[in-house]
Amino acid sequence: MASQKVLLCFALQLIFVLSAFHHTANAQAQGLKVGFYANTCPKAETIVTQIIFQTMAVAPSLGAPLMRMHFHDCFVRGCEGSVLLNSATNQSEKFATPNLSLRGGHTIGTSHCTAFNNRLYNFTGNGDTDPSLDSEYIDKLKMKCKPADQTTLVEMDPGSFKTFDVEYFSLVAKRRGLFTSDAALLDDSETKAYVVNHATASGTATFFKDFGVSMVNMGRVGVLTGSAGQIRKYLDAVFLSSTSDSSVCIVIKMASQKVLICFALQLIFIFSVLHHTANAQGLKVGFYKNTCPKAEAIVAQITHDTVKVAPTLAAPLMRMHYHDCFVRGCEGSLLLNSATNQSEKFATPNLSLRGFQIIDKIKTALEKECPQVVSCADIVALVARDSVAALNGPTWEVETGRRDGRVSNITEALRQLVPPFANITALRTAFSTRGLSAKDIAVLSGAHTIGTSHCTAFNNRLYNFTGKGDTDPTLDSEYIDELKKKCKPADRTTLVEMDPGSFKTFDVKYFQVVAKRRGLFSSDSALLDDSETKTYVLSHASSSGTSSFFKDFGVSMVNMGRLGVLTGSAGEIRKVCSAVN
Repeated sequence: MASQKVLLCFALQLIFVLSAFHHTANAQAQGLKVGFYANTCPKAETIVTQIIFQTMAVAPSLGAPLMRMHFHDCFVRGCEGSVLLNSATNQSEKFATPNLSLRGGHTIGTSHCTAFNNRLYNFTGNGDTDPSLDSEYIDKLKMKCKPADQTTLVEMDPGSFKTFDVEYFSLVAKRRGLFTSDAALLDDSETKAYVVNHATASGTATFFKDFGVSMVNMGRVGVLTGSAGQIRKYLDAVFLSSTSDSSVCIVIKMASQKVLICFALQLIFIFSVLHHTANAQGLKVGFYKNTCPKAEAIVAQITHDTVKVAPTLAAPLMRMHYHDCFVRGCEGSLLLNSATNQSEKFATPNLSLRGFQIIDKIKTALEKECPQVVSCADIVALVARDSVAALNGPTWEVETGRRDGRVSNITEALRQLVPPFANITALRTAFSTRGLSAKDIAVLSGAHTIGTSHCTAFNNRLYNFTGKGDTDPTLDSEYIDELKKKCKPADRTTLVEMDPGSFKTFDVKYFQVVAKRRGLFSSDSALLDDSETKTYVLSHASSSGTSSFFKDFGVSMVNMGRLGVLTGSAGEIRKVCSAVN
């Protein structure tokens, strides 16, 4: 066979993974190395990559099953291509039930209902559901999968199943992993820590690197090298047998290349799939530099003009970003009006938000400048930055490239937004499950340096803290007396400054207030109940300047702005922020 036609069915797998991640791991002891075909088939990688890119361009859903082939191959007899064989004298691996769904990482792909239906209808054999699976998600899955359903396909990573990203970890952290094996990751301290850490905390770089390392590790399992095994022959759609081990390989002829390759060169596809989606997370500073170069200037101008004449709007405009990101991620679902169900906007915690008309005004201006280019989710993120800057607060580089979600549910907002009466345990849980740190809690709480609140958000601290008509002992007694003069027990309208005397200025006085036990909310007082958050509060309460806090605030806002984003082809770019297209 000419050297251009010599392609190894199984050995090509590892080469492309190693190339994809630029690893040079010392696998030579097993006969594996980067560039194995440099002399015998120098165009091998180029040929494979070109074919896969052409395939993915027209059939992106093939990415997941093609990637999974490598796992299904390596875990049976090792990474030696046995999953590709058709039946000869006996039924081959290809026809085992777990492999019947292969068409070509759970963050991409779909699954038949049969793989998880027991979690919905008969988990322990008593007609019950799996208690480790989120109840709302169970209801959604039941709408798609009936008990005897053998055909329906469900996305493993809803809304992101064609994008290789870290959204899978966010789902698992929310108890929405599709399989029992997904949920099991939360039952071990080491795997749970990894899941929580990658639940959209810091982009995809770490996960992508780890994924490459783990795939290389798996790719070394039970390999045949040297004189072991064989190099399978191939012809146009013909099965060939070898007397040594009855190997069979389906082949496909690429006429234009005059090259035949084995069906599904498994890990080659991972290289192409990952390369195809490596930028899917897609957030970067200056995302609209070429497509809408005036975008950020337009947002900044309208925001500054607004805050100049209505400075009290700065706080709710900034808070929109938090209220959006903590429910479904930073994908603009907060902005949607109710359609078939009540949307997040009408959840009690969101009723105090103002300034939606400013978002609409900005969107109108952007649509005039560059139609359907800038997402509403990015507008919210930019407005948060610019509203703070308009009050002489910090500024930071906002990563953009988010796309807009299509779902908004009031129930999710009620469950996922951290209430003002949260204690430190609730705060740490809410933040850690989203990959945010204790420092992020303290820093982002500093946003309470601007804005006001209705009495209803803290009246229990003044009149009925434990249900016995008492006050909150963690709140300064003199401050309680001052607040009682403003807020009567049934007061639902009065507004109180969060940072008395400084509520229109973004500064560090909030930390001084908290240190004196005068934080307006229970969640403010809770910062003193944890050593890490308390240290941050006290450090900045005695600070002589704002530079440290301002820098930290920008970093934490960027961290929060990465939560659950939709990028690439996920979601949409809304024409109007209050309605899906």
